[in-house]
Amino acid sequence: MNKDLRDKKIYIAPIAGVTDYSFRRILRDYKPDLMYTEMVSSNAVTQENKKTCDIMLKLHDIDGVQIFGKDIEIMKKTALYVESLGVKKIDVNMGCPMPKITKNGYGAALLSDPQHARELMFTLRESLKPETDLSMKIRVGYGEHKNPIYFAKLAEELKGKINALKNNPASAKTTETKSSNPEIAALETLEEKKEFLEA
Repeated sequence: MNKDLRDKKIYIAPIAGVTDYSFRRILRDYKPDLMYTEMVSSNAVTQENKKTCDIMLKLHDIDGVQIFGKDIEIMKKTALYVESLGVKKIDVNMGCPMPKITKNGYGAALLSDPQHARELMFTLRESLKPETDLSMKIRVGYGEHKNPIYFAKLAEELKGKINALKNNPASAKTTETKSSNPEIAALETLEEKKEFLEA
């Protein structure tokens, strides 16, 4: 292994249709520090959907779980259920741009209602154990969403983490930020990063 990579942490991001239990089992041989499940529907969990509860939430000991939804009470119940499985890292999806997700107000659609997103995240933080890590994934530049600083500051208030993806309309690609600092993570691709950090 490259000497420069030995001290780096390896995280496996949640990828719908890819990071299932079997795929994560293969990746365990490479000793990642953290792996995430596919994104899990909060509605399916609270409805005790068999595929979701028995297959998608079949977990390894280092797995984190990404959940998605909009209803605060349903998301709270889902997060508490996931936590009861022994999961120590829960991520909230606010970045998926797929129409079948956003048309219901889930994923990146949450970015258009910052106050609701704030209430959701604070409810989750207050409901979960202090030792359970809570993070959120956002998408910088999605639709009319042009204010990642709001969500970076929200993550800071929650003492949580934020994973920011940058929309690139020309290529339709996304790039995950590399910084572990919540403010920098949301601003890594933005020119105002310097001004924000000096404020």
